[in-house]
Amino acid sequence: MTGARLYIMAHDYCGHPFTAESSRQLVRNGWRGSHGFFVQDDGPKDRNAWLPDAPDSLSFHPLDFFGVYSNTDLMKC
Repeated sequence: MTGARLYIMAHDYCGHPFTAESSRQLVRNGWRGSHGFFVQDDGPKDRNAWLPDAPDSLSFHPLDFFGVYSNTDLMKC
């Protein structure tokens, strides 16, 4: 397909900054994309948002299941 842009959905459970940067770079290289991350995990989340230098074809989605969360006991999820 000429002119069609591929779409990528990245999900980074912890919300590490380097995975958000990977999504940004893919979009700069011609992809369209969404980047999801789990908000209830204690990982770093500071780069998981739209930034002024980010292309418009990338969106960020905080994912939450609004329940009790334990990263050590999955039976409590």
